[in-house]
Amino acid sequence: MSSLESVPAGSFSLPAWDKDYPDPQKLRREAEIAGDAFVQALTEMVPDAELAAVYLKGSTVKVWTTPLDYVPALSDVDIHVLFADDTQADAYYRDVEQALRLAGRAEDIFLAATPQRLHVPRVQIVVANRLYRMPDFVPAPRETVRLIRGTYPPAPATGSGIPVLKEQLLQHAEYLERLGESVADLLGPHLRVALRAMSWRVSPAAPRVAELLGEPFVTVWSSNRTALVELLTQRGEAELAADYAAYYLQAWRYFLSGDQDSTAARAAIRAGVRVIERGAELAGTVQDQEPD
Repeated sequence: MSSLESVPAGSFSLPAWDKDYPDPQKLRREAEIAGDAFVQALTEMVPDAELAAVYLKGSTVKVWTTPLDYVPALSDVDIHVLFADDTQADAYYRDVEQALRLAGRAEDIFLAATPQRLHVPRVQIVVANRLYRMPDFVPAPRETVRLIRGTYPPAPATGSGIPVLKEQLLQHAEYLERLGESVADLLGPHLRVALRAMSWRVSPAAPRVAELLGEPFVTVWSSNRTALVELLTQRGEAELAADYAAYYLQAWRYFLSGDQDSTAARAAIRAGVRVIERGAELAGTVQDQEPD
């Protein structure tokens, strides 16, 4: 990238939202429209009585301080749907035709509303009923949730606990054992697949490490990536913070090239590997007691 005005982040600098990046307000508006389009399509297909709650969470709800906080095609517009009948929740998207009609209708709504769009956001629909069944699931802080209909998910009292955080960081490291064979034959635009597969392992690594090192649960999971870089640096993990930032900033380079800059994509993957490895290394050294 060209010379950029920077925002300090520990021992290094992050680029500001300037002319080298698309307008963040327009990007955010497009992400919001994409989320609203899916909600409209969903409510056209599913009776009101069957929807207990619909809400958005994640990057699109948080403040964007630097380009680290939202990367088109990598950051998700997370839509969580809680069905009233838990016994039927798993069946809603098993009907392929229904699923295709949902996506097709949402796409029509989105495209009609954004004739001069900067990007097509990556939407992820999650059936919240499945999450609530998981024994180690901890709902996100309410500050990171935008309720669209129904009632808010239960507010967490505490975090997952040190043993669970360690297990999660170590499990993600296992994925690295198979990464080489999955990226060896990826060229140009096909590297997007590898970045997507890696993103849901890299993204939570920073808040999990920060929580592991003693930062409060609500603080880390309410923070955007820029703030997490600061927290990690303050906790003595400047190298991890730099790698975490590099993953997203190299992913930005890749997006701005139209998914053609393979060098940027591979640099992002290398940075992601270092983030995951460091998370696992810390998980192997921290004791199971709660932090001070």
